[in-house]
Amino acid sequence: MKHFKVWMLGLLLTSSLVLAQSLPSGTEASLGQQYAAGTRVNISKHGLSFVVPNAFNGTTVFTAGSQVTVLSRAQDVTVVVWAFSNLEPQDAALWLAYPIEISENLKFQLQAPPVVQSKLVYAYHTSPQLDSLTVISFGLNSAIGFTIISTKSASQELPSIANSLLGNVSFAPSPTSDTVQRLRQGLGGLYLLHYSFKAIGSSGFGGTENKRQWDLCSNGQYAYFGRVESSYTTNNPYANSSLSVFNTSGANEVGTWRVFALNDAYALLTISNQGVLDTHILSNIEQAGGKLPYLDGKELGAFGKSNVCP
Repeated sequence: MKHFKVWMLGLLLTSSLVLAQSLPSGTEASLGQQYAAGTRVNISKHGLSFVVPNAFNGTTVFTAGSQVTVLSRAQDVTVVVWAFSNLEPQDAALWLAYPIEISENLKFQLQAPPVVQSKLVYAYHTSPQLDSLTVISFGLNSAIGFTIISTKSASQELPSIANSLLGNVSFAPSPTSDTVQRLRQGLGGLYLLHYSFKAIGSSGFGGTENKRQWDLCSNGQYAYFGRVESSYTTNNPYANSSLSVFNTSGANEVGTWRVFALNDAYALLTISNQGVLDTHILSNIEQAGGKLPYLDGKELGAFGKSNVCP
């Protein structure tokens, strides 16, 4: 039955690509804004526009460091809207091949390989209680994605809801695209060092040191080195002695890297030569307040010219 559902999706999903120099008149997506059914919602920074389907309402919320628009219908269907600039269809397909984690307690497993149809990429995921369908439609330099989550009883409606959303999407040139390209050029030839230390124990001294470094070369290649060192020393007051434990592990990786915009954040995408994809959120690129850029919400330990890149 699972394969039958995915096969039906391939027959039913369509994308009506509308390209224009400017977006149709609509309500601009903004934090806290409410949207009724039939409202055209514009995400101008990415040159995107869509219409809230019948029986749905929506709002824009702040979560995981970014503004996200969420639509809902009663208690059975929720839609998360994603806005992208400079995301490629093949990268979207790789991304959708992984489990989708909506929250710490809600994780969807891939049900069948993602499908790429010209300017449309989609994949079907499932969990014990819910089903989901993610569709991503591509314009010139931007893309809009909908992750549609339903109860098991409403899962047969996923393709029709997707068609309703896709049929009212409009694209215009993305103002964010130029910023992404400048960021990509600026990061080329640099290294990013991420450092963290976690103390352990209360009767001794030590902890775990985690160092991760990405060298982002201008030719689109990257080299990654990660090292975890754990050390712990405890004193025995009765034997007048101490015990020290050390452990070191590391990993090396090479591949290709890209940058794209996701909602109001920027993402560093790495794809290893083994086909493993990883995404990290970049922020404070302008180094406000004298601080270094942030990677996944934490300030980098170091940031500068790479001595690894050619």
